[in-house]
Amino acid sequence: MSAFVSLQNVYRAAHRRSRLWACPRSLAIFLLALAVTLAGGLLPAQSAHAQAPLPIIVDTDAGVDDALALLWLLRQDQRPLQVLGVVSVFGNTDVNNTTNNVLYVLALAGRSDIQVVKGAAAPLVRQPTLTGWFLHGPDGLWGLGAQNPQDQSGVSTDAVGFYCATAAANPGATLLALGPATNIAQAAAACPDSMRTLNIVLLGGAKGGGNKTPVAEANFWSDPDAVQQVLNAGLRPTILPFDAFSTLRTDAKDIDKLLRKSSPTAQMLAPAVLQYVNVQLQFTGVAVLPDLTAAVYAVDPSLGGPVSALIKMMSEDGISRGQSLVALTMAERIALIIDDAEFSQLAIRAFTEPGFDLGAALGEILAREPDNAWFVPAVDNKAVWQAVERGLRN
Repeated sequence: MSAFVSLQNVYRAAHRRSRLWACPRSLAIFLLALAVTLAGGLLPAQSAHAQAPLPIIVDTDAGVDDALALLWLLRQDQRPLQVLGVVSVFGNTDVNNTTNNVLYVLALAGRSDIQVVKGAAAPLVRQPTLTGWFLHGPDGLWGLGAQNPQDQSGVSTDAVGFYCATAAANPGATLLALGPATNIAQAAAACPDSMRTLNIVLLGGAKGGGNKTPVAEANFWSDPDAVQQVLNAGLRPTILPFDAFSTLRTDAKDIDKLLRKSSPTAQMLAPAVLQYVNVQLQFTGVAVLPDLTAAVYAVDPSLGGPVSALIKMMSEDGISRGQSLVALTMAERIALIIDDAEFSQLAIRAFTEPGFDLGAALGEILAREPDNAWFVPAVDNKAVWQAVERGLRN
């Protein structure tokens, strides 16, 4: 019997008593029954859902916003997490620095018990960029990392082995990727079946515009070949793109207010965070916190509605490098699958062949390359920011 039906029965039974609301004793009985019904029929299910730990792996090129996102994940109380490990990757700085920064943030949070794995030092087929220094400083944390060197002697360097074993042991776990997709591509090549069981949230890409070039987002630009391999491997990642995270904008005043209300642990990162925001404001006029947005979304996916998409990457060097071609409509999908010559032949047949089934022909084309990702075009900015404020206060 549902809680709602039980509640109706309680009310009807109590209502049959004469002068219910005029009799304090009867009213007390009704209220007690109501409380028991709610507690027995509704609350346990909600509590069990709220307390179910979310198994999660974080893959990060730990720069400033990555560090803040990792700290938020460890301190937030929206949902308990089972952090299965943190894997570093090149990106905002070199992998030695990103590994050091992960260890530093975990130490700040009192969570040095979490396994750390050092991942890829370079993209699959090209040299890593150093331009992240402009935004994060040479060490990735505007000096905080260099000032707080961590012991890396016990850190594993087998990221692929970690992913294959952890995915096999934890099917359905969430993988939050905050940097280049290199580690994930390498793991997908080694153990595709296990990696396909993960719920992958991939920060990066863009349908319109970018933050690395006019057409490319920074993470996807860093290793476009890795992104394409992830898409080809059937992992169906959820893409949180520039389109979504770039609308949650902030400035130095907002960040200063956020940090002043944050925990002493979060305030330890304040100098780096303020510099990170000020550099963005100086060069672009706006400041965003992509990794924090992705972290909040990974914990609460209801904050953004994903749509099925077919995505292809531009990997050739040049101005188009790292551009993600995102097809959401049938016309866009057709344009990604066939060339103009084939499309032109389709037009000829449609207008010259009696009985030609254009719908069936288009269906056959779409079936050649099914959608390979979920794309989140927007998030609830207000809810994300509120979650950030709550989490960093803890």
